[in-house]
Amino acid sequence: MYYYEKTVALSKKLKYDIAIGSAHNSLGRTYYLLGKMDNAITESKKTMSSIHKVNSQAKSIIADPHIALASTCSRKNAITHLLETGFMHQKSSLRPDIIAAAYQNLSTLYLELEEYPSAIAQF
Repeated sequence: MYYYEKTVALSKKLKYDIAIGSAHNSLGRTYYLLGKMDNAITESKKTMSSIHKVNSQAKSIIADPHIALASTCSRKNAITHLLETGFMHQKSSLRPDIIAAAYQNLSTLYLELEEYPSAIAQF
């Protein structure tokens, strides 16, 4: 985590927002894997707020924390984050692994809510 924190500091000095977002995203993923959900949520939110110029690379970085937040939030908030990722994908394609994870998580949530037509549509 030390290196990601150093990357954030250097990227801020260089005013390179995509690198700032990428480093925060990596920190968020690390915290998530360690089970430190509060830290994962904080870093995911920092990822999304740090990127100001949205291009295809930035969209991939922004979509990832939406999925991470969906995994750590209540069902209502999770669906919101996953639908936001789907909306981004409709505007211009995201990496296949990102959009597949979003739709898979969304369909699973709909299954748990017994909203079967929506679950099938997302699968």
